[in-house]
Amino acid sequence: MAARYLFARKSHSAVSIIAIISVCGVALATMAIVCVLSVFNGFRSIISDRDARILPDLAITAATGSVISNADSLTDIISGVEGVEIASPVIEDNAVAYRGGLQLPVRILGVQPEAYRKITGITGMLKNGGRFIAAPQGADESAAPDEIEAASGTFSEDALFMDSGAEVSEAPEPATVTESVLTTGAAARLGYSAALLPEELEVEGVMIYMPRRTATVISESNPAASFMLDSLAVTGVVESGQNDFDANTVIIDIDEARELLEYNREASAIYVKTSGSEAKVAEAVGKALGSGFVVKDRLTQQTLHLRMISIEKWITFLLLSFILLIASFNVISTISMLIVDKRKDINTLSRIGASKGLISEIFCWESAYVCIAGTVGGMILGVVLCLIQKHFGLIGIGGDPDLLMVTTYPVEVKLSDLLIVLLPSVVIAIITALVASGFARRQLTVNS
Repeated sequence: MAARYLFARKSHSAVSIIAIISVCGVALATMAIVCVLSVFNGFRSIISDRDARILPDLAITAATGSVISNADSLTDIISGVEGVEIASPVIEDNAVAYRGGLQLPVRILGVQPEAYRKITGITGMLKNGGRFIAAPQGADESAAPDEIEAASGTFSEDALFMDSGAEVSEAPEPATVTESVLTTGAAARLGYSAALLPEELEVEGVMIYMPRRTATVISESNPAASFMLDSLAVTGVVESGQNDFDANTVIIDIDEARELLEYNREASAIYVKTSGSEAKVAEAVGKALGSGFVVKDRLTQQTLHLRMISIEKWITFLLLSFILLIASFNVISTISMLIVDKRKDINTLSRIGASKGLISEIFCWESAYVCIAGTVGGMILGVVLCLIQKHFGLIGIGGDPDLLMVTTYPVEVKLSDLLIVLLPSVVIAIITALVASGFARRQLTVNS
């Protein structure tokens, strides 16, 4: 009977119009919630995939202190854990890079090149097709620190990160200077042009200054003795799309980094590539190492970025739910007008023996039907719009396409979000149903 009242012809056409407006209001608010949550999911996926290019499946760090003292032996232990495909130590610290009068605070990242290339997506991030500059041979390493000139070189496939798609006929000769790979931000801020690394181009290298870790005071007579100095040959440029990483990172071989930092077997972290479930392998690695170490999976390593997106997502959800609540006021108005419009029918039902509870229940369900119709319609419309946006990208993001990671709003519809959208709708449906039921009871009391 409630459904019949809802769709039956009304004595006043305004009541029908207001009923349609009520359903549309709930549907539009629900559609907005679905679309906005899906957009946040899309951005979350993009950031997660972007960060995954430079993050390992697992990262092991010391629970206390900044370095792992016995990193090499621990790497061997980790490599023996089931599910671990590759384990490799990395070390990082701060330094100052100098080139042509330009200075830049940089983050030195020392890695084992072959292992790092397999653990991360470094190969796919290399600029200019993944070609590099190799260090020249015959550099004079015996020169005094203030007489060492920055290294330069020409293209070769045999540099720090060898192009995985290239076939090398001969083993590369050992370089006499340190090879390095710069991120795009570091390269640009050190004066390299956008057309870096064309064929057979010689590029001036970079000088790295790092305070001696073991020095206690700076010598006034010879300040250079308080710094470790190295000349880097730039053998490649990478771009990950991760601003923190791209801004000022310089990647070198871990042996060179340890020499600069005056370490032997220490490492800042141990990167791991898994062949199974990250959570299970992380648990197994944690048991193998015991206490004193922190094992982070990829999701844990992205906590900061993903937490901000989650906060913004659920704050927006609460704001849109409030709009949905306001839209539900139209439902109460619609049911109230319908009760007035059906006053004669109510009296007739009362005279033939219908109880007040039965009559109020009719309008209670009618209010729920309006909310359900609007919610279901809004969810269907929201999912359809998201699928259209995902496949055709109708709504673009303003700005320079060359500077954007994506040019259209990304969307990803999740079933869990659709279920969460039902929560405020159900609460609002219950509230409106109770209000409508109470109003119907009062009308019966007045008529009696």
